[in-house]
Amino acid sequence: MMGMIKKDLLMIKNNYKMLIITFILFIFYSFMFEVDMSFFLPFMGLMVCISTINYDEYNHWHTYAISLPQGRINVVKSKYLTTIGLTLVLAIISFSISFLLMNSRDAIKIDESFSAILGELLAIIFMMSVLFPVLFKFGYEKGRMAMILIGVGMFGIVYLFQNLFQLEISTSFLSFLETYLPVIFIVLSVVMLIISYFISKKIYLKREF
Repeated sequence: MMGMIKKDLLMIKNNYKMLIITFILFIFYSFMFEVDMSFFLPFMGLMVCISTINYDEYNHWHTYAISLPQGRINVVKSKYLTTIGLTLVLAIISFSISFLLMNSRDAIKIDESFSAILGELLAIIFMMSVLFPVLFKFGYEKGRMAMILIGVGMFGIVYLFQNLFQLEISTSFLSFLETYLPVIFIVLSVVMLIISYFISKKIYLKREF
């Protein structure tokens, strides 16, 4: 499995130009427009990791990988571990820079910033959890349309909750969320990733190449 992780990291390394451009845009918008772009780097990290699935298919990697001992299981496992690792590293870098920028502007609000960070990470983990089973099922080319539909669907759900459903949330519930937010984040993230991983593994074990 470590060999498969190294293979994914090497493919990601070949996309260093995209990551550099992403980092430059992140710094530019954060400085010039004072926009919170803390989600941008980890999101692009997720997209770069997803692109490795396309490279795998283009180079017929799956035909070779499934011939290895535990090959199918390790393909799925390595893809999840690589994506989680890169996303967390980029998230730490991104949020650290955003934290310093807000501090330099005397606009820092630790509680609000921490809540926003966890919310953004949870959204990225949710996207990963939904997209990976789809990509393992249909492949990158056929899965692109599904990715677009999922993105539009997520936007539509957020829009409905923000504009159509005027929900009144009690202060006690908000207080509960603020108190246990890290625990809630960890539990939801782990549950989503575990469910997603087992679905992806089941799909990939049955997929024909």
